[in-house]
Amino acid sequence: MEPIRGTHRVLLEIRQPRPPLSFGAELLTLFNGYSASHRVARFLPNGGVEVAIDLKDEPKYSYDERGQHRQQ
Repeated sequence: MEPIRGTHRVLLEIRQPRPPLSFGAELLTLFNGYSASHRVARFLPNGGVEVAIDLKDEPKYSYDERGQHRQQ
């Protein structure tokens, strides 16, 4: 099946880890191929804790409250 013109494939896998990793992690999520329509994502605290590990070899940026960024 050919992809529809202008679309791309996004990979999303969610798995429950086995011991010993399951003692410290509830879920493992692999997400690849998503291209957001916005430049900056802003998150509100919700009481949860998530750790994101970016495995791509691309420059990383962080933003301050004024929206100015710096490369990490």
